Amino acid sequence: MPIASEVLEGDLPLRVNYLQLETKKRAATDNTNHESKRCVQKKKKFTPDSELRFKLESCSKVGDVTGALDIYDSSKDQGVKLSQYHYNVLLYLCSSAALGVIVPGKGTRHQKSSSEVAATVEDEGILFRGNMTALVPRNTTGLSQEVMKLALDRGLEIYERMKLEGISANEAAFTSIARLAVAKRDGDLAFSLVKEMTTSGITPKLRSYGPALYTYFKSNQVDKAFEVDDHMRSFGVQPEEMELQILLELSLKAGLDQRVYSVLHRLRRSVREVSPSTATTIERWFSSDAASSSGSDKKYDDEDVRRALAAQGGGGLELGWIGSGGWSVKRTALDASGVCESCRHKMAAVDLNAEETNRFAENLAALACEKERDANSFKEFQEWMAEHGPFDAIVDGANVALFNQNFSAGGFSFSQLNSVVTELSNQHGKSPLVILHKRRVTGGPAASPQSQELLKQWTAANALYTAATGSNDDWYWLYAAVTCKCLLVSNDEMRDHLFQMLGNDLFPRWKERHQARFGFSNSNPFFDMPPPYSTVIQECENGSWHFPISRGNDENDEAEEPRKQPRSWLCITRRGNKVIE
Repeated sequence: MPIASEVLEGDLPLRVNYLQLETKKRAATDNTNHESKRCVQKKKKFTPDSELRFKLESCSKVGDVTGALDIYDSSKDQGVKLSQYHYNVLLYLCSSAALGVIVPGKGTRHQKSSSEVAATVEDEGILFRGNMTALVPRNTTGLSQEVMKLALDRGLEIYERMKLEGISANEAAFTSIARLAVAKRDGDLAFSLVKEMTTSGITPKLRSYGPALYTYFKSNQVDKAFEVDDHMRSFGVQPEEMELQILLELSLKAGLDQRVYSVLHRLRRSVREVSPSTATTIERWFSSDAASSSGSDKKYDDEDVRRALAAQGGGGLELGWIGSGGWSVKRTALDASGVCESCRHKMAAVDLNAEETNRFAENLAALACEKERDANSFKEFQEWMAEHGPFDAIVDGANVALFNQNFSAGGFSFSQLNSVVTELSNQHGKSPLVILHKRRVTGGPAASPQSQELLKQWTAANALYTAATGSNDDWYWLYAAVTCKCLLVSNDEMRDHLFQMLGNDLFPRWKERHQARFGFSNSNPFFDMPPPYSTVIQECENGSWHFPISRGNDENDEAEEPRKQPRSWLCITRRGNKVIE
């Protein structure tokens, strides 16, 4: 727009204000035109496929299954081809609604509190947790039975159309369809889906088996539930406490004492303690007539029993039910030394058995070779250990020498390390193996005459191994302690990513039994040795059982109050059985 000449020729302030106003108007006009162009561009890019995606995602956010089905029917009438993603959204909504566990978005008329939606469900004596909770029909949303039935029928119909169109199902789709099978109470369909996953090249996970296992549990089909269990293990999927509790419940109902015995030992090997719900299931078994009639009058020599315990690493016999007659079932506690206050049996310090130790060592070596810059350096260490081991104790040299030192000043105390080595030598009658990184034995504190003399002594006694440049010495001292089945002296909590790669199966159990922490009093070392007993499920020498009951997440600071209370244990003994001292 032309600027008026009278304004341009007028006072300077007036001209400036006028120019600023016109500039703002033009900028606003340009922005409006730009936004209009962007809207046109957006509209052009909004294809039928992306429009369908947007609508279905909107329904998913608010849990609107009927709206999603209307959109699906409309798209089908218009000939819009659905992709795998579209089917996944539809199947998820249908399966969730069919079970009554759909979680609506905020502001919808079916909205429930998060505590109601996430609440665990007690069902026939089993407290379902985690993924299994979503399989229990409970209608947390107030959906009508008609809508739930509609979601089930239409979900199965959509799955059939998906197959007819040749759209392959991924794990998400299989999971949703399996949940539909639960709503239909069709365990065979749920199990067939797991098998279909494997033939499609999809590796099943633990959650893949939940629908079939739960449905067979609800219909009390013991053999089929154990068939699912067999299939699970054949693919290397290890059931957890929840799945084992289902198998225990089914075996209990059928009075299958040998299956109960087997499941209890699998529970012993997979969990350290049992949930209150599992404890209740165990109490019901040992209080049953089937449990009283189980057992054998076979007599075992005390030495045979001890050999069986040693083979299992302590805490288990796996010889079958010992003794006969009824069981005494009590809730009790242990004293500080691990003696049961009910039956006076002392709990064992349970270690890994020989097979588990070898597996742990092999996994550890494989990880070390994979992660180390030079795998040959670690292999050389393995050869050195095979030649010079075993040792009674392994010392994490850097951890000891740096303890309470001034890091900024480069403090690394060889005299402190030597005091620990000397004390361990006095206790065991031979030198421990000290593991140090190469940079710790050259230059700095290592260059002093006293340090050099210590290093020479340890090297001459084959009591020192130096990890190569570029290596992580953590792998070395851990591998040495595992293969020697001996004490590891270190205050390292072993919580970083390196140790997390070892998993939660064998590592925590090994660590509890083998790590000795240390401290100093007036420059004299002292050791906090592993506890005198293990807080784990134990089958004792006389055939009795002890089950520690979970009291909350001990790693959680909020669980501090429960930890102040004595841990509750289930003490289960044959009436009249003796305690083997």
